Amino acid sequence: MATCLSRLNAAAEAGETVDGRLRQGIYLEDLYVRDSARGLGVGRALVTRIAQLVVERGGKRLDLSVLTWNPAREVYERLGFDHKSDWTGYRLTGDALKALAEKG
Repeated sequence: MATCLSRLNAAAEAGETVDGRLRQGIYLEDLYVRDSARGLGVGRALVTRIAQLVVERGGKRLDLSVLTWNPAREVYERLGFDHKSDWTGYRLTGDALKALAEKG
């Protein structure tokens, strides 16, 4: 979290990823920067700290997902993130979720 004068300006939620080996990296689940704090470097500082945690823990990658319309994509690209064009997102919701949960 990043605060300025006791006001929350940014927050990040992340967790370790497991892909065949423990502690391979961290997945950045959510990054929020208040409109008034955008452009001040607080988001970059949070992502930088998470990258430091990956390296400190012997991890090999920092992953995140972002909606195609989100202008934050440009920020992530400036930070050095690569677009994973070989991945496609899937989601199970509603009746299909209930059906799978009930019938397996």
